[in-house]
Amino acid sequence: MATQRNTAQSRGVFVTDAELGGSYTTAHVGGQNVRQSMLNVSFQGTSDQIREYYSGLAEFYDEYCESVGKESGAHNMAKIIERVQPSKNARILDVACGNGILGEQLKTLGYTDVDGLDFAQGMIDLCKSKGIFTNCICASIDPDKKTPIPDNTYDVVCMNGSMGVGLVTPKCLPELTRIAKPGGVVVFNITAYWVKTVAEFGDEAMAANLRVLVRDGLWTTWVREEHLYYKATGEKAVAYIGTVA
Repeated sequence: MATQRNTAQSRGVFVTDAELGGSYTTAHVGGQNVRQSMLNVSFQGTSDQIREYYSGLAEFYDEYCESVGKESGAHNMAKIIERVQPSKNARILDVACGNGILGEQLKTLGYTDVDGLDFAQGMIDLCKSKGIFTNCICASIDPDKKTPIPDNTYDVVCMNGSMGVGLVTPKCLPELTRIAKPGGVVVFNITAYWVKTVAEFGDEAMAANLRVLVRDGLWTTWVREEHLYYKATGEKAVAYIGTVA
């Protein structure tokens, strides 16, 4: 019962195996194709339904990440962070931290003060059980509402693979910037699926958003890079690094 996918930002759309292509249909965990179900809930779900879905996903999300080689994306993001903020005492916030896969990579590199934030309580509980983060914060990143974090708190605000329809959007970038210190960095990536499928996350739209941040005095500079995200499929991600004014 498939309908054609609308590549604008509408919901009520079912993403089929055929539309995803064979490379996306290999990661079946818990009897379902996890990547497909994540996309379906993003297009179809309300914010509460999406939150509940990800909370329930926590019990087998580690297995999913391993099956698709998501560690590659986290490793590459951690290396970017190490390059732009080499101090291992830096305060870092991992936004939409999920199962803590990026936090684990940062810990391996020697960072000692990393907090994790996620809107799904199940993911937060999973991270607490692993002891990855200094603090675990269950909260959403909302463009119209501040998170319970003071201004100018973190040297690095980072996010790995969490931009997409129904998740974190470019409208949230001012809020991510608010909680970063002046001179700090905001680092995030967007998987190739969203870059190619939804105009809001494409190169042209993202460049326009980031130019506005510079124009409005929130950022001083930004750069764009690409790196491997899913090792199993070879899918890349586009990374953006912004310096906070």
